[in-house]
Amino acid sequence: MPRVKHIVPDPADDSYRLILLSDAITTSSLDEVPEEKLTALRKLIDVKVVLHEMVLDYTYWPVEYILKAILPDRWEVPTSFETIGHIAHLNLRDELLPYRKVIAKVILDKNRPKIKTVVNKVSIIDNEFRVPALEILGGENSLITEVKQQGATFKLDYGLVYWNSRLEHEHNRLISQFKKGQVVIDMFAGIGPFAILAARRGCIVYANDLNPDSVKYLEINAKINKVASGIFPHNMDARHFMQKLMKNFKFLFDDFKNEITAADNIELKIPQIMATKVEPIWNECPTEDRPCVSARMEIGCGLKIGTVVQNADSAFGNVSSSILDPAMLNDTASCPGITSSSTEQDALIGQESLLSCENGRNAQGKPSEYRDMSRGHKMPTSNVEVQERDEVNKPWEHFDHAIMNLPASAIEFLGVFQGLMSREYWRGPMPRVHCYCFMRSSESKEDIIQRAERIMRGRIRDPCLHTVRDVAPNKTMLCLSFQLPESVAFQETAVESMYDVDACKLERSTTTDTCDMKRARVV
Repeated sequence: MPRVKHIVPDPADDSYRLILLSDAITTSSLDEVPEEKLTALRKLIDVKVVLHEMVLDYTYWPVEYILKAILPDRWEVPTSFETIGHIAHLNLRDELLPYRKVIAKVILDKNRPKIKTVVNKVSIIDNEFRVPALEILGGENSLITEVKQQGATFKLDYGLVYWNSRLEHEHNRLISQFKKGQVVIDMFAGIGPFAILAARRGCIVYANDLNPDSVKYLEINAKINKVASGIFPHNMDARHFMQKLMKNFKFLFDDFKNEITAADNIELKIPQIMATKVEPIWNECPTEDRPCVSARMEIGCGLKIGTVVQNADSAFGNVSSSILDPAMLNDTASCPGITSSSTEQDALIGQESLLSCENGRNAQGKPSEYRDMSRGHKMPTSNVEVQERDEVNKPWEHFDHAIMNLPASAIEFLGVFQGLMSREYWRGPMPRVHCYCFMRSSESKEDIIQRAERIMRGRIRDPCLHTVRDVAPNKTMLCLSFQLPESVAFQETAVESMYDVDACKLERSTTTDTCDMKRARVV
């Protein structure tokens, strides 16, 4: 019998032991045992056959057997659950909810000490952070736990962040494609299942999540796994994150100059740009480092915070500073190296501030630790560190992979890549995008690719569609990987970036996981 000790003490005499025989032996004469084996056994010991009663109680029977015995016959018994550290996550049907407490007790009893808490999802995931509402059915009340995957440790609060243990193989599959030194952007990073593993592989990772609790645990996990120096966390909307990450100061100021130059009514245009583009950067910049920002703006397009430089080469004209936001004027008045006038001396001061900041010192000549607004983390303070940063940490010049792991809606975010990069600053090959999505039973892989192309407004060459897992009978999780088209990233012409579904078709092999899909023009 399985899970039963076959040698037990004799209840009649502690000096003897009883050997439990097979169920196939039914007679005391042991006629079912081959004669040669019985003879060999009797040469060793004095064989006696006795009856011994064994009670198979609650501790013996598995979860499935016990639940079948106590639940109504007409209902399907829950036989599996997701394990997250010490937590067992159930997804009970409505008819089983009245029995949820006893189900939890059986699971706890049969899985100690590994399982300490049992929870049940009480509603569909409909909040912006994709975190399920949970009811603790039994065990400890703490939902803070640790999970180990691929040699990494992930700490999380399962009540506050999203985690799916079933994606471990997928995490490893994708990360295995990355190489040491590559730059990876994780737009929906969560607590870091991709970001941590990529950093452990030697990649530089810019990780973002909208959920502040996810970012908190991402930072904790980066420290636990000793990769904090290679991960730069952000907490914002993914579109804002990508736009902020990919536009360095010079790129931003070129935009300002172009917009103002093209404006019909400069007096109306400048306040609009100040409010929508300049002010957000200014507000995020530490006070002591605002001269760097202001100097960049003045040199880049002749525009100062709080005033307009009267430059003969600019197209600004004579615009009174009174049209600008007074609050921003007050800010500039308190910043070293910046005055409210627009003299040649001011320009020199601002230029010196820019040069000193770029060499690791602020306007007062002290080591600068101002935050780079394009990345949101502290800049280096030595010339050596500045050089290393310039060689490595310039995502607007190059990144290798963009991960979009939000299957319910990630594909809708593909539009952020339209015109995201500048051909003037970009270096090297185009990055690969890895976009996770769901495919319904009524859809085909061709439909998924065409939907991605419509949203991105560009044609995908050589797409790779990998089947991750079946989420439900009519729902499959996929990973769409492709090289970002230049026409989309640089938005070169409206004709090139437009995708005409009727003018293109997919020819794919019958293999489910093929990555050699080919395109052909319809004749």
